[in-house]
Amino acid sequence: MRYYFLLMRTLLKELKALKGRTLLSFHSLADVDAVASAIGLAELLPQAVVKAPDKPASAARKLLEAVGLSFDLLERSELSAYDNAVLVDVSTAGLLGGFGTEFEAFARAEGKKLVCVDHHLHTNRIAGASVHSFAHRSSCSEVVFELLALNGKPLRKEVALALAAGIAADTALFSSGNAASFRAFCELMEFLEKKGVSYAQVQALASPASALSEKIAIAKALKSAEFYAIGKGESRVLAGVAPASACELACALALLPACDYGFAFNEKEGRVSAVRSRHCLSCASVGKLMEVAGKAMGGSGGGHEAVGGASGKPGAAEAAVRECVRLVADSLHTKAVLLKGWVCFEDCICK
Repeated sequence: MRYYFLLMRTLLKELKALKGRTLLSFHSLADVDAVASAIGLAELLPQAVVKAPDKPASAARKLLEAVGLSFDLLERSELSAYDNAVLVDVSTAGLLGGFGTEFEAFARAEGKKLVCVDHHLHTNRIAGASVHSFAHRSSCSEVVFELLALNGKPLRKEVALALAAGIAADTALFSSGNAASFRAFCELMEFLEKKGVSYAQVQALASPASALSEKIAIAKALKSAEFYAIGKGESRVLAGVAPASACELACALALLPACDYGFAFNEKEGRVSAVRSRHCLSCASVGKLMEVAGKAMGGSGGGHEAVGGASGKPGAAEAAVRECVRLVADSLHTKAVLLKGWVCFEDCICK
């Protein structure tokens, strides 16, 4: 606990020491946690300019609307105009959309400073950046909340709402949370309830209803999905693999009711998302699988034990996913068998 406190103090000191123009940003296709973390960090860095590398995901845009904010998009070559850049919820160039190379160059440039505040498993971090990684935290919003508490600055209602939604979203409504997640969320909810905000309102922002376009993307992915059986008997694991034209994470999650692992890949864009069932605790880490997928695509990847993503060269995503399925099988000392048609196992309840 004391070691973590020292890490937080070091980060807080570094952020408050930044001089000159500062850019605050996050990863490509930003989720609720990334946007919420940026909203919170902007309280510590009031002079910072917050910009997105590309259009945030639908749920993140709804959060911005709920708190009355909007972020402009980062322009090409604009980064050089800043003295500092702070990235939240990301520390690898491959997850910065088309700006990865620019941020890598910025981190190496004389007189520039790049700070990354992350909570994902990554080995391919931006060289030259000051990376503060908190992999034992379930969301970046928790880290930002603790920074704000350490700084002693009172929370505004909009910031508290964003951070609460960020924690709830990145823990999948606490299916992957830990004690720190609950502590932070409880403090935020106590504050929000005094302001007339209910848990139902936070939940609606953390897990909003899917847009029609997302529903169509999921339906198309499920229609083309393939399923692999890995192992035998009670230890058998099912992995679902689906091509996706968009909304890769949502498509991967849609596979989970029928699978222990869900993989969705976008071959055209070079993106992969993967998830693991909360019932499959002893299997391969998704974050580590996505690191492998990122390297296989000539890019990078990472994540957590049960959720992660990777990006790289277009045309290599499907092969990277097949390699991940093989690695899951290797972790169980067996092989993956593609299920063709309707298959019943010898112990299937259908018989």
